[in-house]
Amino acid sequence: MHANAPHAQYVARRGEINAWDNPDFIAAVKATGRGTLIIAGTITSVCMAFPSIAAVQDGYRVFAVVDASGTYSKMAQEITLARVVQAGVVPMDTAAVASEIQKTWHRDDAEKWAEIYTRIFPPYQLLIESYAKAQQVAIEHEMPDSQRRWKPNMAGALPATSKGGHMTNKVIDNPAEHRFELDLGGDALAAAYYRIEEGRVVLIHTEVPYAFSGQGVGTRLATGVFDLICASGRKAVLKCSFMARFFASHPEYADIVDG
Repeated sequence: MHANAPHAQYVARRGEINAWDNPDFIAAVKATGRGTLIIAGTITSVCMAFPSIAAVQDGYRVFAVVDASGTYSKMAQEITLARVVQAGVVPMDTAAVASEIQKTWHRDDAEKWAEIYTRIFPPYQLLIESYAKAQQVAIEHEMPDSQRRWKPNMAGALPATSKGGHMTNKVIDNPAEHRFELDLGGDALAAAYYRIEEGRVVLIHTEVPYAFSGQGVGTRLATGVFDLICASGRKAVLKCSFMARFFASHPEYADIVDG
């Protein structure tokens, strides 16, 4: 808590189950001068519900963050929500809290907010990567994949030798387009986009055609990518969530991963 909010005040309880029964806690809340409270607790039906209801009774506007509070059964959560709503508490989730505080993406710390959302729900990273690629296409006036056939330029490509000494005949490096490619036949192509920073290969985004989902294409692509990077003598930086998940289950590549 103090790592993210160093100004936060810790108030010790002396056995009270309901934090609102502790005079020091109430005094600390009043000292903030705020009339709106955001409350979460260890147990939804107790630690969250009790002070939320009590604060409403004392004239505060209270938002209870349900997914930041724990529970032991679906029934307990449902009856607790019914209780707090009847008492005037407004239930919400963590993402809604963050969004209401953030208000707009047009702010200098937007990237930090994006990082917060990826911690709340990791799949959001995929949306961020897609948006970043769309922005790159718009800024650099690239033609979308769906509108052209790719003809890889092999000039300057990384060596196509695998970690085990075998040739990776299907995954190639296309430095002209800043991506590794896996030809799936016809116009279909799986790709892992990257940029080079200080001699390291920063993997930023992976795309696999929807028609090939669930067929192991992503794993084949990732294996080839890691093998090519290994053979090149470079290090990999995993900014792509898919590549990070692949590495988590393939620790044999630990010697080439550098962040």
